Amino acid sequence: FFTFQVNDIINIPKSAILKIRGSSTSAADMFLVKSNQGNLLANASLNDIPGFSDTSTSDGSGAGTMDGHVQLYCDSEITTWSTSGYNDIVLNGRALHDIAKYADGSLGSAAQFQCALISKEDYEDTTPTSSTNYSGVVYADFSGTSKDPKLEITEQDNSVFFAANF
Repeated sequence: FFTFQVNDIINIPKSAILKIRGSSTSAADMFLVKSNQGNLLANASLNDIPGFSDTSTSDGSGAGTMDGHVQLYCDSEITTWSTSGYNDIVLNGRALHDIAKYADGSLGSAAQFQCALISKEDYEDTTPTSSTNYSGVVYADFSGTSKDPKLEITEQDNSVFFAANF
């Protein structure tokens, strides 16, 4: 789970890349999803992913599956993971829209963009095929280093149009 302050974003960004530093293991198969966790994570934090429920769904699509029920923030599954550098995750249009939506204060005064990296097994509600299906990441509490998570945002090109009728 990651939280980024986006107070200064006033328009929907042109693009954004979530940069997460890898650590310890290089297995992948993850999804980046919308979340709305509080400031403290807990065992129940998976329930802070809008659209997810850890109980059976009424449509019979599975017990606790996220597939088709949660908002993806990148257009494809993350299948590679570096342990020696940053992993660049290109955010999709929905994430870009939410960055601006959170920034304008319409979802509270916190102006925070929140997201979560979820394993494929958790996303699809399947049993892992191996005990080594995990990836290591560097979190914000590794602060003061050059390894902190980053949200790199490219704002829209400023275009100014002046018109006059004479």
